[in-house]
Amino acid sequence: MENIHQTAITLRFRGDDLDPEELTSLLGAIPTNAATKGAPLQSTGGRERVAKTGHWHLRVDPAEPGEEFDEQLIRLFKQLTPDLDAWRYLSERYVGNLFVGFFLGTSNMGVEISSETLSAISARGLELGLNIYSHSDE
Repeated sequence: MENIHQTAITLRFRGDDLDPEELTSLLGAIPTNAATKGAPLQSTGGRERVAKTGHWHLRVDPAEPGEEFDEQLIRLFKQLTPDLDAWRYLSERYVGNLFVGFFLGTSNMGVEISSETLSAISARGLELGLNIYSHSDE
């Protein structure tokens, strides 16, 4: 099976009463992006809007060909607390997920996720969301 061309992973938490400082303290990392509900936000295009809910996001550098998904996820988790009680507290209080984008180099590629990686995601109470972006052979 041919490897995925590129993988992007973002850890995301959201909730109406989410306090980004609390998550930063408990997880031990500074988010890539965070806001409280009702906070003003500005898009990359400069358009202003208001946060509909609180959020805390941490993006890991994209994986390139040759780096396995499991290795990239380990890089993300190494930045964060290993304290599973803290993770369970957050996952019970907020919606937590891993947003994963798989970018295909050809129209037929695949990825395998080890049972250890699936276990690490589950132990943290996180949902796993997969977005697959297909390469066009045209």
